[in-house]
Amino acid sequence: MKLLFIAILLALPSVAQVVRYACPGGEKIEVKYLGKVAVVQVEGNGKLSMQQVAAASGAKYSDGYTIAWNKGKTLLLEAGTMKLENCAEIAVATSMSGIFTYKADAATFVDCASGKRYPVEMKEGYLTLEKAYSEKRKAPGAPLLVNLKGRVNDETLVVENFVSTDTTGECSADPLKGKWNLVELKGKVVAAGERPVFLEFLAVAGRVGGSGGCNRFGGTYKKSGKSLEFGPQSATRMACPGTVMETEGLFFEVLGSTASHRLSGTELSLVHKDGTVLAKLKK
Repeated sequence: MKLLFIAILLALPSVAQVVRYACPGGEKIEVKYLGKVAVVQVEGNGKLSMQQVAAASGAKYSDGYTIAWNKGKTLLLEAGTMKLENCAEIAVATSMSGIFTYKADAATFVDCASGKRYPVEMKEGYLTLEKAYSEKRKAPGAPLLVNLKGRVNDETLVVENFVSTDTTGECSADPLKGKWNLVELKGKVVAAGERPVFLEFLAVAGRVGGSGGCNRFGGTYKKSGKSLEFGPQSATRMACPGTVMETEGLFFEVLGSTASHRLSGTELSLVHKDGTVLAKLKK
């Protein structure tokens, strides 16, 4: 079904929650919730921005013609004679690291970040994961640390893409430890260059180092739960051509503005005190 949307996009804040829905007729809908505004897009069509209106239950949005009504885990979308009902929320795949085990015809995955144990559904990217496990495990049924992209449906894990294995077989005591390469800065993708920007949490407690793309730096950091703050950083004083120095300066500014962090598998987000994601890095 093709829908013609005339989008009137507002000046919207940068922090949003994106939820995807699948309708009984096969239609896919993505809704970006930004406070009292919802930006709705049916797959294959344009975007439409709507304001929240009064509702007896749930969260209802409208532009005077189209209605999007969020009722918990389901969505109703109505415009003229078009009506999409009982569109169910679907899980979004994220990067995950954890311990994978296969024995007695059962596969399980323990997420390193949360410690939760999930049965693994044997579909989509599972066969690639099982093959890698069979090749890398130390013995039948032995645990293996794996990195993957998956989604959780009804307390089971669906593997969309297998990424890699780690034969240590254990989650890191501190998941921040190690080298993280910058992939996004202030909402803009950062391409990997000859001298990549990276952040490295060192084995020495409370110490961090890295490169801004031109100059090396090092200093201290403090972490407590989700809270993360960087202390003063000492850096070399080289000059580099092009936009390298601009990116480096912005990266150093981000480190100074970081108040917390989020971990999702092999992706680390540095977050401002207002909840804005300042930068994303990957191992």
